[in-house]
Order: sequence, then structure tokens, then C-alpha cells
Amino acid sequence: MNWDFLAKTSIVLLCLGCTEPVQKQKDALIDKSAINKSFSRTENQVSFSHLYVVLDSISYNMMLHNDYLKSTYAGMDSGLPGFSPIDSTAKSIYLRGRNSYLEILGPQNSFAEPVGQNGIGFALEAENGFSLQNKPHLKETDTKFLTESDTVTFLVNNKNIIWYKPFYTVGMETNIYTWYSYRNPEFLSALYNKNIEKYTEEAYLQGGYKPQKLFENVTQVEIECSRADHYRISKELQLLGCKLKLKSQDTLNFAVGNIDVTLVRNQTITKSYISRIDGTLNAMDNRTLDFHNLKIENSGRSTRWHFKQQLKSK
Repeated sequence: MNWDFLAKTSIVLLCLGCTEPVQKQKDALIDKSAINKSFSRTENQVSFSHLYVVLDSISYNMMLHNDYLKSTYAGMDSGLPGFSPIDSTAKSIYLRGRNSYLEILGPQNSFAEPVGQNGIGFALEAENGFSLQNKPHLKETDTKFLTESDTVTFLVNNKNIIWYKPFYTVGMETNIYTWYSYRNPEFLSALYNKNIEKYTEEAYLQGGYKPQKLFENVTQVEIECSRADHYRISKELQLLGCKLKLKSQDTLNFAVGNIDVTLVRNQTITKSYISRIDGTLNAMDNRTLDFHNLKIENSGRSTRWHFKQQLKSK
């Protein structure tokens, strides 16, 4: 059983129910007065976990069969259990960093998600540890955002164990899903057959991260947003108390724990997409890799992923 697959399927099925029309134009505008409010200390601890992108067949197959990626660039696997190595039939590729990872799906992926679709998973940490009663402390109590939740439970060593409890927003059609989850350390204890008292991404990724390879971590994600998604995602981050670092006419940059999230409003699109991913490397490298609609550029100890125009959903 591929738990990465099942976990994301749960989120996708929840989100696919969000088929109500996009909010009216007046609702899709950023509430600048709300965003400009002071971001006081928040009880939420928010960090980046992972993201997924669905590639076209040419780009995906070029990645899947690239020896440099597998041997040098990153620890790559096909998901849980066991972080099994990918083979030529893999429908998804997981690139594991120290405390974040990337999920790359092909067009024939098991989730039946279309080319160009994206999602970002964030982690929430409660001061008193994991509980099914955990819920984020939002800066507004009367809000429709982040009010839905679920629990994701899987069989580990013949025992059903709750993995995480995600919170998300429903009621707005989107091409980029976002969810914010409390994670259960008992899942890691069962997965690795040892006592793990605190769930961290680094503890989860100990079975897949390869420090001798180049890829270390994600540091920034840039999203080209429709008006509705620009409003929704910025509102979610604001409600959670994430710090707004930069604001211009169409661009917002938030500090979300261990990374920056940049939201660029594009008035001409209706479907949002991840346009750029920045990260760090464990060693110097200056190679450029071109995978048709995806280019990876390494410079020193930095890596940058560019998703080209052909992949972007208009």
C-alpha cells in the first residue's frame, strides 16, 4: 500500500468537492486593510511540508529516465512504505530533502489529476502535542476559511494509526490545493519501529533523504495566482498569522516557517500554478537540466526550478 498515494488521495477527494463557482469579482479582491493589520505573535507554528506538480508526459519521462537526477541530484523514491526506489513504470517521483520534499506526478498518475494541477501541504504544530482536538487559532473567528478538517488514518504494522489531521478551505474552485496539517508522532514511531516523541518533517524523511546527494531543502515557492486563489491563499496565511514580508500591487511574499511563499496575482488566468521553486544544495553545482517544460538550474549551492509556459494552465 502506498501511503503517500492514499494520503494525497484523501485530500484531493475532499478538495474535488469544491465545485462552487469562483467568488464574484468584489470578493476576489485582496482585502488590503486586513493584510496590513499587525501580525502579532500567533499560537500557530506553520511550516512547509511538500508540494506536488503534475507534469506532461514528455517532461515527466525525461525526469524519470535521467541518471543524473537519480545518482547525484536527490534521494528519489516511489513513496511509502519503505521509500522504495523508482523504476521505469513509476507514476510518481518523490524527491526528498532534509525537511521538505517534492512530489512530481506524470499524466497517468494514480490520482487522475490533470497536467498542470498543483498542491501544497503545510504543517501545523500544537504547543501541547498532537490531538484530534487540535485546530488552528485563526485571527478571525467569523470566517469561511480553514474551517473544514479531516483525519487521515492508515494501516501500519497491522494497526490503524492516524497520520495527520488537515485543515482546508472549501467552496472555491481551484487548480492549486492547500492544506495545513497536524501530524501524529505515533505514526512515525510505528513506521520506523522506534519511539519518536515529536513529528517533524526531518524525522519523517529520515528514510528517504540522502545527504550525500545534492538536494537539501526548499526555500521558496512562487505561485502565479488567479484573482480568487490570490485572495484565498493570502487569506489563509494571514489568518494563521504568517508574516507578510513584502507587498506590492500584485505580489505578496509571506514567511511561512522555513520558506517564503510568493503569491503573484495574474489578472489574465483562471487556473493557478506553481511557477518557481527555489532550494538549497549540499554541495556546489552549476549544472542546468532541461526537461522540456521544466528547467532546473543549479548555481553554487542553490537550485531553482522553472516551470515553462507550455505547462501552465491558462
